[in-house]
Amino acid sequence: SFFSESAVYYDALLWIVGTKSFRNVAPAVAQHRGNVMSSESSTKGPQRSVQIGKYKVLLHLATGGMGAVYKAYDTEAKRDVALKVLTPEMASKPIMIERFRREARHAGKLCHENIVELYEFGESDGRFYIAMEFVEGLDLHEYIARKGLLEPEEALKIITQAAKALDHAHRQGIVHRDVKPSNFLVTRLKGRLVVKMTDLGLSRETNAEEFRVTRAGTTVGTVDYISPEQARDSGTADIRSDLYSLGCTWYHLLAGKAPFSDGGLAERLHKHLNIEPPDVRLLNPRASKATAAVLRRLLAKRPVDRYQTPADLLKDLAALKKGGAPTGYRAVVLGLMDEDGQNSSFAQTAVIPSAKTRADRSGPRRSSTGKGKPSDPGRRRAVPRTRKWYILGGVAAALLVAVVVALALQPRRPRASSTNSDQASHGSSSFPDSPIDAPPLKPDTIGPQDTTPDKPPVKTHWRPLDPNAAPVDAAALRKQIAAAWTGLLDRSADAPVLHIARAPNAASGPVYTSLAAAAAAAPADRLSVLEIDDDGPFFEISTTFTDRQLLICAGKGFRPLLVWDVPRTLEERRSRDHGKADNGPPPAFLTVERGGLCLENVDVAFKQPEAVVGGLALLDAHDADLSVEGCTFSLAGKPREGTTLTRFHATRPAPGRCRFTRCLVRGPAVTAFDLDAPGAAVLMDGCLMVGGEPALIKVRANDARPTSLTVAGSTLICGRTLMDVRQAAPSDHRPAVHWLGWDSLLSRSADQPGGVMMAAPGGDGVNDTGIQWQATNCLYAGWQDLLTGPKTIGGTDRNGWWAHWKRADGDGVVGDSWPAFNGDSSAVPVSAYRTADTPVGFAATAAPDKPLGCDLGALPPARENLAALTFEGFVRPPLDPLADAAAPEVPLADDNLYHGGALDLGMLELNPQQDLGAYLRDLQQKKLLAPRVVLLLSGAGEHRITPFHLKGCSLVLYADAPRENAAPLTLTWDGEKSLGQEGLIEIENGGLDLINIGLKLADFPRAAMPAYMLKVRGDLRLYHCRLDGPQQNVPEMYRGLIALQGSGDLAPNGASGCAINESVLVSGRDGVQMQGVGARLLLRQSVLVAAGDALHLDPGLKWAGRANMQCVMEQSTVAVRRAVVHLDDAAEATDFPPAEPLLVRSRACAYLNPFAEKSGQPAGMLVFEKSALAHGLLVWQGESDAFSKRLTFAAAPASALPDKDAGRAAWTRLWGSSGDRRPEDDVKPAKPFDVTPWALDRLALPKASSPDKRIGADLTVLRINKKPAKP
Repeated sequence: SFFSESAVYYDALLWIVGTKSFRNVAPAVAQHRGNVMSSESSTKGPQRSVQIGKYKVLLHLATGGMGAVYKAYDTEAKRDVALKVLTPEMASKPIMIERFRREARHAGKLCHENIVELYEFGESDGRFYIAMEFVEGLDLHEYIARKGLLEPEEALKIITQAAKALDHAHRQGIVHRDVKPSNFLVTRLKGRLVVKMTDLGLSRETNAEEFRVTRAGTTVGTVDYISPEQARDSGTADIRSDLYSLGCTWYHLLAGKAPFSDGGLAERLHKHLNIEPPDVRLLNPRASKATAAVLRRLLAKRPVDRYQTPADLLKDLAALKKGGAPTGYRAVVLGLMDEDGQNSSFAQTAVIPSAKTRADRSGPRRSSTGKGKPSDPGRRRAVPRTRKWYILGGVAAALLVAVVVALALQPRRPRASSTNSDQASHGSSSFPDSPIDAPPLKPDTIGPQDTTPDKPPVKTHWRPLDPNAAPVDAAALRKQIAAAWTGLLDRSADAPVLHIARAPNAASGPVYTSLAAAAAAAPADRLSVLEIDDDGPFFEISTTFTDRQLLICAGKGFRPLLVWDVPRTLEERRSRDHGKADNGPPPAFLTVERGGLCLENVDVAFKQPEAVVGGLALLDAHDADLSVEGCTFSLAGKPREGTTLTRFHATRPAPGRCRFTRCLVRGPAVTAFDLDAPGAAVLMDGCLMVGGEPALIKVRANDARPTSLTVAGSTLICGRTLMDVRQAAPSDHRPAVHWLGWDSLLSRSADQPGGVMMAAPGGDGVNDTGIQWQATNCLYAGWQDLLTGPKTIGGTDRNGWWAHWKRADGDGVVGDSWPAFNGDSSAVPVSAYRTADTPVGFAATAAPDKPLGCDLGALPPARENLAALTFEGFVRPPLDPLADAAAPEVPLADDNLYHGGALDLGMLELNPQQDLGAYLRDLQQKKLLAPRVVLLLSGAGEHRITPFHLKGCSLVLYADAPRENAAPLTLTWDGEKSLGQEGLIEIENGGLDLINIGLKLADFPRAAMPAYMLKVRGDLRLYHCRLDGPQQNVPEMYRGLIALQGSGDLAPNGASGCAINESVLVSGRDGVQMQGVGARLLLRQSVLVAAGDALHLDPGLKWAGRANMQCVMEQSTVAVRRAVVHLDDAAEATDFPPAEPLLVRSRACAYLNPFAEKSGQPAGMLVFEKSALAHGLLVWQGESDAFSKRLTFAAAPASALPDKDAGRAAWTRLWGSSGDRRPEDDVKPAKPFDVTPWALDRLALPKASSPDKRIGADLTVLRINKKPAKP
């Protein structure tokens, strides 16, 4: 049974009816609580009888947010019911009783086959309950989980019934507001699948005053299915919101997951608001174009672009069921325009008729000559008169709708909102004396709003915070602020420049491979420039700069990503201390002592491991200056002690200065500044800093020298305390802090009560008279208290705030926190912090067309996929390898197509002109091939094969596994016929499965040998196969065994795939070449030997930011003469660094160099062309791999292989400890190959102590070794 029937739930029921104390049962209930609603159960019931009114409780079904649901028996009506009982905790709150009553009232209005029927709402001995129809079946979420992807036809039936339920509710004036799979029950009535909608706990009437039970401005609903407008404010939800959620549910049925199911809460909300979901056909190719079009319209971001009622949707669903096209003016116009070769200007949410429907409607086209020939596709055809009228009518209708929408979006007058008795109402004529209680008006926009995150925001006119404030001389104020920072770490024209890169190109001159090495070489008498010519990720350990002035910046054309490798830092620290316990202070990434450090145009990231005790810091300055400009800092992880961006210490009379300009700082537990430097000056100019629970700014101040903080055009966000001021010493009774704010937003992100903007020190004799607060056009949002300490000022008491600082203007407050989400901010996109159409959307005084707070458009672009690039790794759908040696079935179908059959190669070759290649060439000329052709080959030993090419077909070649000591079936090219194609076997837009097959290209040094044994644009799968290329006297035209051509598709499931399982590949040149965007490789439990490069990766010269190329190697042995990976350059690619580079993942593999080299050519792990590595085109993620010491270099340019041994340590430095996890000890060099054919048994490694610790392929399973390796 899906639901538990333990005594725990029964005790919970006894607690509800008042016979058992909650104290003893609550922990157990919490431990077993779920929110799934279903009626599956076993026949056993509780052992003790419980009665609620006339209902005898039989069985617990589920526990939700408001109460528990039980199967019960109605003793009067003599029927089973589902009994929903409100918990005593909820029953003690009138607002929850009202919501419970509302659910019953709304359900009572509804009577429909597709809605669970309500029987009764009642109360018995203070216990509130709802009795409903008991449905035998599953909820839709569980139904999908058990069945997987649904066929489009079944999904259409389900959604049609769900839409009928919503239509009935809409006609009764009910909005559900929580449409999702778990709120639909699936059952069978008389053999027919029936869907029933349930759970109206969040519903409301469209004109109901009762909706006051839900606070305005809150978000109600389930995140995976919530509409954009509902995410902003549930009060705005209408039937179109339910239709959006229904679209998400339909998407889940077809794709197996909701449109935006990945990421945290904040990321998913952001995607609902701003990102278009992937086309459902990428996840379920069986979905039709027309289905995808209807789904796109349901999921339109703007309600006006969706279906306006369920009835409108049902019309198109009925058309889909009949195989026709969606209806509606936009579909008609688009379909007609598409027929006439015209481009549509409608939005992406428009519904487009299917190609089949258009073809059926219009019939065959004729040329303008009237002779019956098809018309020239490049020639513009005349539009028939009647069709023109349809188009003009449709366009007129579109224009009419556009006018209505434009009028609806015109700015409205501000409405007054009633406040407390001591507060004035907020209007547009005067600056409010009270907090701003109502959300601000939508700003007037020029042109359409564009919320796409990778595009700059549309220019906006913003409302002034104080319409009556005196004009601000922005230039003078800016000059005043800048004056204090003149001469801070200025770069002179003759400053020495030192270059840094992970793997230097020999042609680029002297290059250092680490920050520490470059800093040590820098002169100490003046500022030196450390220029990073590498996009990274650049993994570094902790580095200390003493008595140095350094500028670390991006080289021309690069945007470096610096990653603090914390595990390697701690490991080296333990090694330095000879394994003793580390009792020193927590380390910092970059420490500067008695000097200065400047960072420009770099991205920095790290994740603090949970096991690390003590808060870590990125920047640590001791008696030094800091200047940071155009940088981003992403601090992941949520350690108990928090993490710190900048620790600032001062012991000298001159305390130092710290300036951050146009910087992004984000992390769920980050403290931006920890200042222990009385007299220091800190500037935050144009910054966005987002923290969590720890104080965002910590200041230890004394009485004598004030610590100065200036915040200009910045947005500071945290969850609890913005600034925590403490005494530098117990004798300091008036800690001095001077705050100057201008055009800045200080906001609290958490949605629970609490939050202090400034916590001043308290205690006997301590006061805050040393603190000065000046502000010009600043806004404070969501704080419970603006000030605590000797005096407390509430978060909405602006008059008290002004009186305390002896001012009468300059700042405002709003009671609502912003942004609405609260979670891991380290991966939240910057676009989520746009303030348009939010309670904090006001104008800056420096530029009225800019928002108050940080100008997001001026921030540097934040790296995408930071976690995947650094410490978490990319996760992609796994390839499906062949793993069954049984003979595949030959399809039997009476469709006049050739599906395959048995083929005796010995009998075939009795004709000297015949072989497998010739047979397949003839077959294509004489018969129509089915989409999948299966050939069951018989024969032993070697058989001839000549080249052949298949297009649009998947071919399966199967041979029985050879008996003991018998020769396997091997197809050998005899060198006689080439046919002018690059591959011996070529597959185009199809697939090739080889099972128990051998392929061989013999050594013919002067023959016109194919360039590749297999060339595939599609899918290739090998199981129990052996591929042998030439090993000696290799001709120039031969390049490698396999060429896998990319599909060009950026969707993971749309890539060409090559899955190699339990096979052996041997080549005198390269092993596998992957060419172009959209290609994936899996090498599992196999051996790959290449006298050139094992993997040659060529993303192509032109691609934009995403390669969609992945290589996964698991428990395999890879032996090379040159390099494991050869990476080609993408010289004409755009969007450096790429958001999704080429990915190589390796687990439990052995990398060897078994070749006897007389020339002394070095072999290594990676060679690259030109700037391929520096531009971040490749990421390696390895785990438990072993390397031969004869692989002498980690990474090197192909034009200049190094002649010195870099060792395994260089490889770990290149990819970080997260990219080379749990490395195995270097394996002993294998005995080299000295003659051909190569003796593959020399690749054997010592036997592992257990199968789960095996490194490399099992040579016994692969029939290379007849005896298992010795331990």
